[in-house]
Amino acid sequence: MKSLIIATAAAAAMAIAAPALAQDQAYPTVTSPQAYMNLGYTGLSPDRRDIGEVTGRAGLRMGKYWGVEGELGTGVNNKTYTNAAGLRTRINEGPAASAYGVVYLPLMNGKLDIFGRGGYGTEQFKTEQANGALTRINTSHSFNYGGGAQYMLTNKDGIRVDYTRRDFQEPTAPKDDNTWSVAYVRKF
Repeated sequence: MKSLIIATAAAAAMAIAAPALAQDQAYPTVTSPQAYMNLGYTGLSPDRRDIGEVTGRAGLRMGKYWGVEGELGTGVNNKTYTNAAGLRTRINEGPAASAYGVVYLPLMNGKLDIFGRGGYGTEQFKTEQANGALTRINTSHSFNYGGGAQYMLTNKDGIRVDYTRRDFQEPTAPKDDNTWSVAYVRKF
């Protein structure tokens, strides 16, 4: 009798679980990728000067675990500071562009993704002295890497937070830049 009850309970559990398993997220493939875009705010800190940018990204997820994305941004606020010569100086960011390879770890049946990304980027920084004597625009190239998470609120809409480190290559560029971003995600 005890074995019959256990067998019946196991069969009932499997019957209940089968439809739930059948509803697992269908992931994109190389031949049928999933496009997405997001728009958000990124806080930058070149040479420990806190400034920010509006950031837009577009990407293709080409499998359960990988994809590619491109990123464009432009500065929306600037920072004024006193430079080594004692002059008031303002820094802001011009256009920035990057390309990344992305790896995903899907959780919660595809509602939550933890991701890592690495790539290459370029951006401009404009510095000008308050007295107008000097304005300099530097274009900098960087190797970028970081990670984050995105949570889908619906099948198409979600939020994303991430950290990216930009390691600049030119000696005239900022030493590095630690960025934090929050964005709205839209899947197509």
